[in-house]
Amino acid sequence: MPWYNAQQYCRKHHTDLATFESINDIRLETPFSYSSSWIGLWDDPQSWKYNMGNESNSWRWSATGETSKTGYHKWDFGNPDYYDATERCVQMVTDGRWGDADCERKSTFICYYENTKAKGSKPNADIAWIGLYRVPWTWSEKSPSLFRLWDSSNPKNTNRNQHCVATNASHHWHDDSCSIDNVFICHQVVKLTTIVRMMTVTDSDLTDSAINAQILQQLGALLTSQGQTDIKMQWKTLPKKEDKK
Repeated sequence: MPWYNAQQYCRKHHTDLATFESINDIRLETPFSYSSSWIGLWDDPQSWKYNMGNESNSWRWSATGETSKTGYHKWDFGNPDYYDATERCVQMVTDGRWGDADCERKSTFICYYENTKAKGSKPNADIAWIGLYRVPWTWSEKSPSLFRLWDSSNPKNTNRNQHCVATNASHHWHDDSCSIDNVFICHQVVKLTTIVRMMTVTDSDLTDSAINAQILQQLGALLTSQGQTDIKMQWKTLPKKEDKK
């Protein structure tokens, strides 16, 4: 299926397209028989191309690290295009319009002081950096994972339309056009509920909510130190049996 259709299928029948948080998550059978399979990493063009979205891969202002509050933009024709998968920062040209460019490129720049506007709409030089940037590639299920396993020549954004990611037979990733038909990998989040019954000998009043909270906090810290994640606990007191004596 195309990437968007694969995303809908995974969300309907499982959790989402596959998300990887570390190399330990890659447990696919070896050898992997497909040369290209969709995973859940993508660079949503609706959030950054020709507009000022508010998704995690949208353009952000350097001063605040936040996305645009007004939606104002002044993109030059054909920009932004994330050319060669390197253009993550923004420059202003002499007519005041904006274009995305490789952040490693040397250029003049425009600064501003707190509570004042940048004076003038045109830089003194032909091109100057402004405080707009973005971090491309996000996971379909909104995971904060920064794990990437790119092939050595990727991403490259050939034809400026490669916004979705697939894995190859060696488990390395490459960007490709989202409209291409590929097999795909879903993942399923399994949530378990465990009830732990405890018998204690203590002089403390276990009906005291403050004591309960302290015990849960200590148990949570212990489980976290042992590698457990996404833990939610609550205290439940069972009805007491009547003593015969």
